[in-house]
Amino acid sequence: MTRAIKGALAAGFEPGEFRIAPDGTIQVLRAGTVSAADNRIDQMIGARHGKA
Repeated sequence: MTRAIKGALAAGFEPGEFRIAPDGTIQVLRAGTVSAADNRIDQMIGARHGKA
């Protein structure tokens, strides 16, 4: 994780979310970005609570 953080910072963006796949692949998302999966979950939660 330390190498991924340093690499993200060296590439010029602020890391926000990290995902580690079962095969060991690391994904680094920029701070403030929303993935499609997160958005879908937020929509489902909002709909369940009458907010969408």
